[in-house]
Amino acid sequence: ALIGGCARAFKSGVDFFRVHGESDKKSWHYGVSWLANFSEKPEKVKMKKSITIAVIALLMQACVPPYQPSGLRGGFSETRLDERVYRIQFSGNAFTSRERVADFVLLRGAHLTLENGYKYFSVNERERSVLAEELPQTFETNVNSLTGSITTTQTGGGTIFKAREANMIFMYKQKPQLVFAYDAEYVRDSIEKKHGFSPEQIREKKEIAQKQKCADRLGMRIEQITDAMLIQSC
Repeated sequence: ALIGGCARAFKSGVDFFRVHGESDKKSWHYGVSWLANFSEKPEKVKMKKSITIAVIALLMQACVPPYQPSGLRGGFSETRLDERVYRIQFSGNAFTSRERVADFVLLRGAHLTLENGYKYFSVNERERSVLAEELPQTFETNVNSLTGSITTTQTGGGTIFKAREANMIFMYKQKPQLVFAYDAEYVRDSIEKKHGFSPEQIREKKEIAQKQKCADRLGMRIEQITDAMLIQSC
């Protein structure tokens, strides 16, 4: 249902901008800004537009991928390549800014560093890419029974862009002298504050990380790890 809502939100937005200002449809933010400052229509029309924008904006916000393992809405994934080396990737979707993607791939690096008992990490390789994806179009043809005229209406279509970033990180217990290294705690606190993580979210993520680490150690699935097992075995 959520994915369908995301698709409908984007489709509605594309159709809305096609009707009310194709030249201004550079991005969702520019389009919303243009519509928010549109003042040449009657009040009722402007109110209807405002409601439309609000509904689309709410749906878009729900579609932004949270900081979570990779799923249908995007997220992070990692591969451990050595004792101190991870390759981390964060994939966004059509509603994710490149800045958010860059922040979250660094945040994952900070979390992994701290979870493994290290204090610093360096980014030795960085890959950034944007995937362009064409949206499907639909055409509806209507015939006027009185005049015989035929009209065709097009909906959907357009291109969406998905940002993706991958970092290869090296972790350190002491700050290295020959390469730049991030302070993992500082990065974690800074990015979590920037993106409005609540104390409950932070605590929940720490608990999940602890359970995942325990599950890896015991060769079990994370769903099988109980609080008692965390205390007794991990």
